[in-house]
Amino acid sequence: MIVGGMLLWAAAAGIALLVAVLNGNPPGELFWTCVAGTGVGLLGALLFTAQRAAARRGDRSAQRGVEPGRRLS
Repeated sequence: MIVGGMLLWAAAAGIALLVAVLNGNPPGELFWTCVAGTGVGLLGALLFTAQRAAARRGDRSAQRGVEPGRRLS
């Protein structure tokens, strides 16, 4: 889910950049918003991966419920 959203932001950034370049304009707010969305998605994916690895190792500081297929109860 995180990676899918990140890919959509990246695709939107590419389209926004292409439109700006074809119109002879510098990248605008839409492009930079999409770049920020991609960056936040990347950060989320990295944090989720780190938490999942910590949970698998059994670290006490790891969040619970980040294993795939498990639900909090």
